[in-house]
Amino acid sequence: MRYCLLLLVLASSLGLTILLAGCSGWLGSVDGTGLGGAPGGDGQGGGVSGDREPPAISNVAASPVSVRFTGGTVALSAEVTDAGGVAAVWADVTAPDGASTSQPMSPAFGAAYAGEWTAPPNTGESGAPLTFTLLVRARDQAGNTSAAEAVTITVQAPGLPPAGPPPLQ
Repeated sequence: MRYCLLLLVLASSLGLTILLAGCSGWLGSVDGTGLGGAPGGDGQGGGVSGDREPPAISNVAASPVSVRFTGGTVALSAEVTDAGGVAAVWADVTAPDGASTSQPMSPAFGAAYAGEWTAPPNTGESGAPLTFTLLVRARDQAGNTSAAEAVTITVQAPGLPPAGPPPLQ
């Protein structure tokens, strides 16, 4: 991350204004506006310091990808990087009926983020497994967002009840 080299303090009848100049041009003032009073730092839009690059998400994993019909905990992990800093990482979970929820992920170590999601039990009587889609998303400090490829989690169908004892002979 680059920092500016010059701090300029101006006092006027309207108040105190602090402007930063240097490496990346005018960055803004203490009131959060950029050039021309536009929010966003450098007057070019795109949030902090003109950052328009979304976070990079890689190595997305879920374990296990198939759980028993009783449901269970699924561990989520991903590596997320961004030159301007990562603000948030989460997984959007979409159920077979289209309902969606978000599961936050926390920094683990280095660029790794981790979280857990609890798969619900498969109480359906159809005998079919339930398939959930997990999509890891990230937002950087400038507000840029990205999404990784989806991961599919299957909740197995309830099995048939065990057969009775063999007939006596």
